[in-house]
Amino acid sequence: MKINFTKQQYKHLMRAMYFADWVTNAVCVDDEEKDKGIQEISDHVYSFAKEFGFEKYVELSKSGEEYYTTNAFDEELSVRHLIERYDDDAFWGEISGRLGERDFHRKYSDDEVKKFSDEERFIKLQECIIPYEIEMEESGLEKLELLKTVKDYGL
Repeated sequence: MKINFTKQQYKHLMRAMYFADWVTNAVCVDDEEKDKGIQEISDHVYSFAKEFGFEKYVELSKSGEEYYTTNAFDEELSVRHLIERYDDDAFWGEISGRLGERDFHRKYSDDEVKKFSDEERFIKLQECIIPYEIEMEESGLEKLELLKTVKDYGL
């Protein structure tokens, strides 16, 4: 099978592969294995960069097995900006959601939760999340405090 791309489509495909690799592999730590499928398809897509005139955006590793994006890729194709925009939005949703879920489980026992219909559970969970969403929207992290300080941990 052969798929043809315009230069513009290929540029967007490179960006899409970067985002896919970022989501799947950027947070891997030493003992976690990278998603080889995503890495392989990214390498394959990046291998055509020179043919499309985008050789300044990727470079081949010293081993000749993997491609890496360059600083020009991050800066000129706005990928870093888009990742930061996504991370910022995800942060606020995650912090509100996790704090609300924590409060939900503090408020209702497992037995009570089992008795809720899906709709009831959703409504009661939202009642715990929404106050955090409102607070985060109004004040950000300004009023968020931890009960322990660095000194409490002996640091």
